[in-house]
Amino acid sequence: MARLPMPRPIPTFAGRLVTLRPIDPAADAAAVFEWNKDPDLHRWTGTAVPATADETRAELERLAAAPDSATWTVVDNPSAKPAGVFTLFMENRSGLLVVGEDVRFGKPFWRKGHHRQARYYLFRHAFETLGAVVYETATWGGNTNAVRANEAYGFTLGGVELSYHPKLETSMALRRYRMTREQWRGIYG
Repeated sequence: MARLPMPRPIPTFAGRLVTLRPIDPAADAAAVFEWNKDPDLHRWTGTAVPATADETRAELERLAAAPDSATWTVVDNPSAKPAGVFTLFMENRSGLLVVGEDVRFGKPFWRKGHHRQARYYLFRHAFETLGAVVYETATWGGNTNAVRANEAYGFTLGGVELSYHPKLETSMALRRYRMTREQWRGIYG
């Protein structure tokens, strides 16, 4: 399915722990590059460790310019540093709007509530503002932290498929998760 254009301007969401704002490649590149240098961050992704801050800035510029996605920098409020980058995209599947995501958080911000609070705002945006009926994500079965997180957020397992992981050079389970608008309302009110 082809992705749909995402509405502009991209909104800002402010919470106690994080603020989500549209990415600013010039302002964000150095900090995002620093936490992106950690190879653990890329083990389960299709991305490679960036070679330079300029390479990171170019990737952020590509994300900022993409009409078929909306990307936020997740800022850690106590330090005012970028903690992560969250991207949403939308597809029309037989008349139903489905939102998907791509997300990266720096290791210093893992398991500290940043991802949970950012997801809360993006769930609400997807279902209430964009009108999505389903929100989807996927993770490799071996990525235990992501599997546990997705299940803790209330996603249900939509399916598992055997897929080739090029970095690990093996086939493994790719777990596809989904949450409907009704599930979201039951969990998040």
